[in-house]
Amino acid sequence: MGYEVVAFDASIEMVEATRRYANVETHHARFEDFTSEQRFDGIWACASLLHVRRGSLGFVLERFGSLLKKGGAFYLSFKMGEQEREKDGRYFNDMDERLLTALVADVPSVEVHEIWITEDRRPERSSERWLNAMLTKAVHNESSQPHD
Repeated sequence: MGYEVVAFDASIEMVEATRRYANVETHHARFEDFTSEQRFDGIWACASLLHVRRGSLGFVLERFGSLLKKGGAFYLSFKMGEQEREKDGRYFNDMDERLLTALVADVPSVEVHEIWITEDRRPERSSERWLNAMLTKAVHNESSQPHD
């Protein structure tokens, strides 16, 4: 569709598979460590930021918000809930609207555009709900930048 995709993953196996099968620029990095000189029109983080520890999530959102171009959008989703938990050795950071709204309020680079809840599409998990959000580059950030 003409998009120029840049990907990254903390798993070297996933990085190699993405490079091989999707043939896109793919970096080996965790959310907390990813940096880029490039600015993006959009960031897609579907069911992935839920593995970032709650104490680091504000930092990650700020970093990714700073990578957005003016007018850029940032999609993210979390399992619906309020707890931090481990399941099968994996960390999960569940979010509800109140938690996410409070978190984003402390992140200068982005603001909430829309939040909605969906049901899991997998038949065996149809009772699970997801919190989805579309964040946008904060307008006040653009106007507060010094002009040459």
